[in-house]
Amino acid sequence: MVMTLKQISKGDFSHYIIEIDIKNSFSNNELKSKVKNLLKILNLNIVKIFEYNFKPHGATIAFILSSSHLVIHTWPEYNYVHIDLFCCKKLMPSDKLEKLLQRDFQSTKTLVRKVKYA
Repeated sequence: MVMTLKQISKGDFSHYIIEIDIKNSFSNNELKSKVKNLLKILNLNIVKIFEYNFKPHGATIAFILSSSHLVIHTWPEYNYVHIDLFCCKKLMPSDKLEKLLQRDFQSTKTLVRKVKYA
């Protein structure tokens, strides 16, 4: 069955743009572990993980989820992480997600913006 925009309940979408200033850089394995823990808390299932490393540093790690995706981009030279999380179900409020990320990523500053759909 093909869905049209009129049939999709966009009110159930959860789309977060997340910026994290971290105290110390993490290895890709550490980042994947932190994201896997987050996805477990959010009750989101990983289908596949793709990873690309930039030279001389930085990475993009894409988590394909059964309900959409989470993509993380790193700039270790700036101790900065950017996350795009989209899924087709409601998740926790932005402020709770922000506190969780601050704790787990040991951030100095975390900004979580929820994208609103019409």
